[in-house]
Amino acid sequence: MDRQHDVFISHPSQDKNVATAMCSYLEKENVKCWIAPRDIMHGEDYGAGIIRGIANSKIMVIVFSHHSNASNFVKNEIERAFKHNLIIIPFRIEDVAPTESLEYFLGSTHWLDAYNGKPESYFKDLFNSIQYYIGKPLTPPVKEEAKVIQPIITPEKPEDKVFSRKEHYFYFCSYSYLVFLI
Repeated sequence: MDRQHDVFISHPSQDKNVATAMCSYLEKENVKCWIAPRDIMHGEDYGAGIIRGIANSKIMVIVFSHHSNASNFVKNEIERAFKHNLIIIPFRIEDVAPTESLEYFLGSTHWLDAYNGKPESYFKDLFNSIQYYIGKPLTPPVKEEAKVIQPIITPEKPEDKVFSRKEHYFYFCSYSYLVFLI
């Protein structure tokens, strides 16, 4: 199925301001968004419009708060996104754990926690994740530089060698293979 929208934005009505700001930011970055009620046709059945929006999207972003936890509409949208194999990105604007019914769908998903400060300050991270998933040329977001761990034991004799990371990996794999054979 050729999906017309990159992102379906799921949100409870109480978090409409964050959802609308998110939609504006993403669309300025050329991400095609679907958001209710804007994209439901006048006279169209609301539920059918939501299903159409989900089915025609690649990714669902959930503006997640205690309001989302209490919303049957959000729960139904997440279930439909799960059925349609959408990538689901929970954008958590409050430090709230999901209810059991939402945990079923979101428990193994990596969350974007956006509750330390203004949610808008996390839109760039969200955009980078979306770009990665929809296959546009961009590397996945990098949070921190990897720290190089120095060896604890320093060589005292010439025969004591400090191995490079590749050498360690090679010797580890070789040793693991030998143990497997024995």
